Amino acid sequence: MNFNKNTFPFVLFFGFSIIYYFGSFSKVPFGDCMGFITDIEKGEFIISTSVYAHFLFSNSLIFIKKIFPFFDSIEIGRWFTIFFGVSSISILYKIIYTIIKNNWSSFFGSIIFGLSFTFWRNTEIVEIYTFNIFFIALFILYSVKYFQEKKDKFLLLSSFILGISLWNHIQNILLIPGFLFLLYHSKNWNLIVKSFSIFTILFLSLFTIPFFKEESFLIVFKAVSNHNINFKNFPKDILKSIFYLIFNFWHFTIFGIFGIFYSFKKHLELALFLLINAIPVYGFATLFSVSDNYVFFLPANFIFAIFISFSLYSVFPKKIFKLFSFSILFIPLFYIMSYHFSMEIEKGYEFNEQKKYKGGLKYYMLPWLNNNVGILETTIKNSETPEPLDWMKKSAKEYINLRIENGENLNDLENK
Repeated sequence: MNFNKNTFPFVLFFGFSIIYYFGSFSKVPFGDCMGFITDIEKGEFIISTSVYAHFLFSNSLIFIKKIFPFFDSIEIGRWFTIFFGVSSISILYKIIYTIIKNNWSSFFGSIIFGLSFTFWRNTEIVEIYTFNIFFIALFILYSVKYFQEKKDKFLLLSSFILGISLWNHIQNILLIPGFLFLLYHSKNWNLIVKSFSIFTILFLSLFTIPFFKEESFLIVFKAVSNHNINFKNFPKDILKSIFYLIFNFWHFTIFGIFGIFYSFKKHLELALFLLINAIPVYGFATLFSVSDNYVFFLPANFIFAIFISFSLYSVFPKKIFKLFSFSILFIPLFYIMSYHFSMEIEKGYEFNEQKKYKGGLKYYMLPWLNNNVGILETTIKNSETPEPLDWMKKSAKEYINLRIENGENLNDLENK
């Protein structure tokens, strides 16, 4: 096969489709998955732009169910997540290639991100984050194209995509500084006004639903929880964020750091744009101390993978490039080794025992999720859990009742 810039995205798309499908959950996992799947099964569009509603994601899933009612809700959730995950990886390749014009570095950089723990894990469950990365990837792609080609349509597309992405996840407001830098770079006032207007209209439209429902506008931004930013834990949170970065990119973390410094010499404006987008995301994810805050780093991780590709291509000799590029094949082995090493440590063993109801340490340290413990079987068996899972079990019971009404057997549901 003659590999070229048009072939590589297809190879990435189909290659990762296979990887993610075979690693995907065997049973509906813990977390937000059950809530999303129950919403699909109910088939009622969600008219809310609250933090928890994820208007665009949830309603896209429900829309697919409306069009194809014979498709299983669980499978709709699975394939929707995988599709946008692999699409994002293909777009990442196009972003990197647009900047450095090197097929293999763009290819390997995309694979490194595709195998990073947080992204890989989120393609194996029903979650919003691969869909959200798809929008961020498009925003960065068209922004990069605007930097390089100065065509008005690319800036207008960037504005539209960033604006519409807020209907998917409000965390994307953290990309506004990068968007403003992009506008500043334009220096075309007519284009700036058009682009800013597109984004502003889409942003403000988030508040129309709360307005007509006579709800507080704060529900668009504020999660109803007890989780706050605690600056006292800042040193600990910084160390945790560094650990997450290394656990996602392993030895390629060093390449990413080199890539940042290199890009300042060769692609200053692009480097600033990427960092202005990444730093607020990384800072927020670091300070927002919730148990699953690792998912909030994903946009920053996506950008960091771009810097890794800069480094692979430009900083190191070809022999080192080839050696380290092919070392990506060992990344799954690194996860396995980390899991077994952690099991040998007393705290790791204790943690495994505490979390056995979820599948133990494997659930937390291996990105793939096949042969997992499921929330449906836990709910049906009324298994004891050391942590309160009321909100998950509520969604699970609702789904179970809906499926029983449609004639499904309880034993069959236990295996889903």
